[in-house]
Amino acid sequence: MFIRSAEQFFAAVFSETGLLQKLPRFEIRAGQKEMALLIHNAYQAQEIVCIEAGTGTGKSLAYLLPAIYWAIQHKKRTVISTHTIALQEQLMSKDIPFLLKALQIDLKVSLAKGMNNYLCLKKLKIVEEQILFFPEQEIRLLQASIKTAEEGTRSEMPFKVSQPIWDRISAERDSCDHIRCPYYKECYFFKARRQTLESQLIIVNHHLLLADYKFRLQQVKDSPLPSYEYLIIDEAHHLELIALQSSAERLDKRYLLYLLSRLFSETQPESSLCGLIRKDLLGFNRYSLELQQKIEIDILGQKKVCNLQIEQVFTHDYFSKIDAKYRITDAFKQTSVWKEEILPSLAMLAKELTGLAVIIQDLKQELDQYSEEKLHTYALELHSLKIRLEEEGKKISLFCTNDPSLKRVQWLERTAQNLSYIDANLDIALFLGKQFFTPLHAAVLCSATLTTQNSFSFIKRTLGLDQIDKVVQEKIYPSPFSFDTQALFLVPKDLPLPSDLHFLLHIAQTIEEMIAISQGSVFVLFTSFEMLHDCFQRLQSSYPILKQGDLPRHMLLEKFKQTPGQVLLATDSFWEGVDVPGDALKCVIIVKLPFAVPSDPLHEAYIEAMKQDGKNPFLEYSVPQAIIRFKQGFGRLLRSQQDRGCVICLDHRLISKSYGKLFLNSLPSCKNYFGSKEDVYKEMRTFYENKRNALA
Repeated sequence: MFIRSAEQFFAAVFSETGLLQKLPRFEIRAGQKEMALLIHNAYQAQEIVCIEAGTGTGKSLAYLLPAIYWAIQHKKRTVISTHTIALQEQLMSKDIPFLLKALQIDLKVSLAKGMNNYLCLKKLKIVEEQILFFPEQEIRLLQASIKTAEEGTRSEMPFKVSQPIWDRISAERDSCDHIRCPYYKECYFFKARRQTLESQLIIVNHHLLLADYKFRLQQVKDSPLPSYEYLIIDEAHHLELIALQSSAERLDKRYLLYLLSRLFSETQPESSLCGLIRKDLLGFNRYSLELQQKIEIDILGQKKVCNLQIEQVFTHDYFSKIDAKYRITDAFKQTSVWKEEILPSLAMLAKELTGLAVIIQDLKQELDQYSEEKLHTYALELHSLKIRLEEEGKKISLFCTNDPSLKRVQWLERTAQNLSYIDANLDIALFLGKQFFTPLHAAVLCSATLTTQNSFSFIKRTLGLDQIDKVVQEKIYPSPFSFDTQALFLVPKDLPLPSDLHFLLHIAQTIEEMIAISQGSVFVLFTSFEMLHDCFQRLQSSYPILKQGDLPRHMLLEKFKQTPGQVLLATDSFWEGVDVPGDALKCVIIVKLPFAVPSDPLHEAYIEAMKQDGKNPFLEYSVPQAIIRFKQGFGRLLRSQQDRGCVICLDHRLISKSYGKLFLNSLPSCKNYFGSKEDVYKEMRTFYENKRNALA
């Protein structure tokens, strides 16, 4: 396709006889052309644009077209970041090939993944040579799979590779020999990296996007992504939380023990690094008394000391009394438990880990003297372990530092098998706004749910877009679906509030009746697994009931779609990114308004920081955050022009509390009914009878 100007390009695409119209089953949606032009103009003016594009707008094609135009006409690369794998797959396998075929354009596109997603051929070769020390059947399956592998990623393997084996064979930045490696030309990761460097469109997820930025801030070589000036963030409502997670430091008992077991494992000594080094040194007649001293006395002795210190740090009697998450407050840091017991143990652990890193470095330098490839590989792995142990020591220093001026929060997370110390930066707006977005030429942030009460103020504030000098454009494109005719929104007014002890009993009975009225095909969305399981135990229905956790997410969804009349009880990930068009989904029940758990340490600290700044955290943070989540749940119902159904909220705070209006004002305009439970049933029966009559 020959392109002279943007006007010609978009006219050729969107006209009634345009290129896209020639493809089967394609329809131009309302707002799609306008959105594409808005993004093109933002690219041209070097601006940021925030877009809420309702379900059915066709936002992915709308942002891909200007990105493609700039790649062809201006030779500029665009990175497109998503939150979900499902959207990445849609872009890579459907939307982009669709557009390139229609436009008759040849464009290099790649999906970027982190380095440890790729298999390292050199490490696999070493494991193959030591196969007696590893699960033989799994290694044989890997050998067979590699013969037909194209990407060499863990997800590409036709079986689930166990974590211990993947840890042994996956590519790692610190132990990679780059061009010196004999497998460099065949290396899956560097093949993918070369493709990425040549690509004009690069698809990533939010985690890799922010990890890349973190590498650049630290001036680490070989950051995951090549340089780029244009960025599109789809599912942008997730970016703040991912940024918080990316900025957090985690000192994890299980990870520390894993690092030490990689060095030497009492249960599998032959397959651990020291065991393999010892074996090959003996094979090469290089196992001197000095090396024996370093490996069998110095390293193993210091490793045992580290193990004991880890136990002391992570098994303190105090931890048995705490909940799953426990915030380390300034008040707790003044207690004798912290100052006289936990803090000295942490400091000692940092010292012992640093001591082990020094001994490992000594052994690495000894192996550097030899030319054998195996010993060179082991030296690189020692170097990687040394760096990771030093990083863990730095994390401990962070936990031992008490600087009230820093906007940070620290907490403990406890499970049956693990305990973690976590330190997170609360000033994400500053990190993202002035440091991340400002250097870009242009950025697009879009989602089906990016506003509250038709305002972008919440998302702009949390992402720091209100603190930068760049122009920030805003635009809402409503869904082309007719919610007034396709949907009915209902709220029973006479159910107990969620805080009532009898709430679950009443909602279980209410859900049973609603399932019967809609004849199944129902999503029931919860805000916690505890409530989900409790309700599941109480429900009695003639329609088959599935619940999240019974099967992997994609399998559960496929089963729901394929069998008419199913009921799915779900939480978390099923509030969004789930597409069930047609009669497979006729009713969505939202059990409770999705406010964050008040006692969550991160949320609690965020609220406190806002109070200190003189803000109203409930109305300025908690409510907007819940509204965006609620809109996601509401949006599960209508996925096509033909869909019809009911959305019901069982939490009548939506109409009884003053902030409920903020939720209602943020939803698409549709018919609604707020009344008694019995009257809600009556409205539902009338709706579904009319729907069935219309189809008859």
